[in-house]
Amino acid sequence: MAHGEYLLDNLKESNLSTSDVQQVLRKNGIKSKSEVFVVIMETTGDMSVIKNNNVVPDQSLFNDVRDSELLIGPVMRDSKQIL
Repeated sequence: MAHGEYLLDNLKESNLSTSDVQQVLRKNGIKSKSEVFVVIMETTGDMSVIKNNNVVPDQSLFNDVRDSELLIGPVMRDSKQIL
């Protein structure tokens, strides 16, 4: 999940459903998908939830994350810019 949007191809490849992610979001006190900067499946199998806030993300913290280019700067999907 990046910028409050599910990455369905990544979920499918990880054999996860949106319900699996929703459970983790609730456990982390998330009330709206708009609060989510990113959900990362760690190598341990745990999911890390990072919330949106006013801090500019440090790209080096995400260098080892698949599709990390979606996290920094505008995200392009279907020829539309999602900010």
